[in-house]
Amino acid sequence: MFWKRKKNKTAEFKCSECGKVHSEWPALTFKSPANYDFLSDKEKTELVKLDSDFCEIHYEDQIDRFVRVTLIQKVNDTCENLDYGLWVSLSEKSYSDYKSNFDNENHETGYFGWLCSVSSP
Repeated sequence: MFWKRKKNKTAEFKCSECGKVHSEWPALTFKSPANYDFLSDKEKTELVKLDSDFCEIHYEDQIDRFVRVTLIQKVNDTCENLDYGLWVSLSEKSYSDYKSNFDNENHETGYFGWLCSVSSP
């Protein structure tokens, strides 16, 4: 993606996913958790269930569970926020609760999870 600063302090960027130019700030996202990224292609095919919001890695003796969440960072001197789509690991109980309430707008709770997103080298 690229940024182009205009005189009126708005920015444009070309999305690497759709190829279109957008004027609103992009959400910076990770397509998968780092634990997935570290797997071989064969392991990804054999062990993983992955979609845009959920990831399960089925090892022989355990299942690792991840969800994509949004971290919102307020930016000084602007009316826009910067959003990050990050992955966190959750326990089996928390993962099941999160997944079963994913589309429930009235469900409010908190979960403990470990951050599992890293930049590519």
